[in-house]
Amino acid sequence: GPSAKADGLIQAYKVSTWDSIPDSAKDADGFWTGDYYGVLSFLVNKDLVKEAPADWADLLKADYANTVALAGDPRASNQAIQAVYAAGLSGGAAA
Repeated sequence: GPSAKADGLIQAYKVSTWDSIPDSAKDADGFWTGDYYGVLSFLVNKDLVKEAPADWADLLKADYANTVALAGDPRASNQAIQAVYAAGLSGGAAA
């Protein structure tokens, strides 16, 4: 990525599909591309939760007490640790 480029650890290479990769997902000079992006979302059991949370801050409301779970153990699950990280970035870590 950008730090490897800055440290001179990689060289430029543009794959044959370079022009179809969005500019936001690649280095202009060909030093890196982002080839995978995950998306976090809230999955809600409407039988148990009346109204789905709109954002991370909503999860701090009393309505959601004892209703939030992670998709696995954050020490072994990328999805779970990314959820913890996203919550922290949103300000949830201060709560």
